[in-house]
Amino acid sequence: MQKVIINPSFGGSNSGIISGNFIEKNYNLELAKLLKSKLDSLGINTYLIRDTDSNISNQERINKINNLITINDDAIILTLEFIKQDESGSQIIYSLKDKDTLSRDIASDLENINLQVIKYYQLRNPNNTSNDFYEIIREINNGESIIVSLGNPNNSFDNSFLINNQEKIANAIANSINTYFNKQNIYIVQRGDTLFSIANKFNISVDALKETNNLSSNALIVGNELIIPKSVSIEGEDEEMDMYLNYTVVPGDSLYSIARKYETTVDILKDINNLENTNLS
Repeated sequence: MQKVIINPSFGGSNSGIISGNFIEKNYNLELAKLLKSKLDSLGINTYLIRDTDSNISNQERINKINNLITINDDAIILTLEFIKQDESGSQIIYSLKDKDTLSRDIASDLENINLQVIKYYQLRNPNNTSNDFYEIIREINNGESIIVSLGNPNNSFDNSFLINNQEKIANAIANSINTYFNKQNIYIVQRGDTLFSIANKFNISVDALKETNNLSSNALIVGNELIIPKSVSIEGEDEEMDMYLNYTVVPGDSLYSIARKYETTVDILKDINNLENTNLS
């Protein structure tokens, strides 16, 4: 199941950053509610870790998040937290186990509403560089956990923009998440590729590949993106035939990460590969 869990940082006696009319705990909660409303309207199951001005410890938040997610969920955990910084502009931190796709999409949509994005990046724990720095990313068992810091409230431009454009910001992030959930498999054309070799790689027909990508010829350009259809219709039959591809396990993979990448479930992967447990080699 696709779901989004929004974690508005601070609350209760912990106000976070206070700058003029900006109070971080209140801003995070107001933005979270706007974002939930927008995602709900798009049909995406959305949950708030806090929906009132209440004290919740970091461990309580982690426990709540983990209890909301099952291994088969396609989940995004979005933490709203303003990271103290000297420069203006927003930044996004994503997990070491994930690609930058979602963070890049959010960055792009925020920039489209004229909110400066400094960077999107991963942050390692200096005590163990194989782990993420932030607990809210590191200790989430399943799903894709990111932290979005929308700017520097101590900067007058950021402060004014943040206060006056909450709905725009919520819509931009919701649009990124919705687009991310609905993306199809994308393949980047490599040197030496042909439509036949790509079709053969993904066990589909050249005609299906051309039709999906509106290609009028067999010519390809290195670096271009091709949409790989998930299934093909069998002429004369109402049902669709599932298409399988071979995937080679690499370090850091889990059944969940592979299932998420190819928009399937852990149970299906185990079934078609005759796996008795979730261990991979």
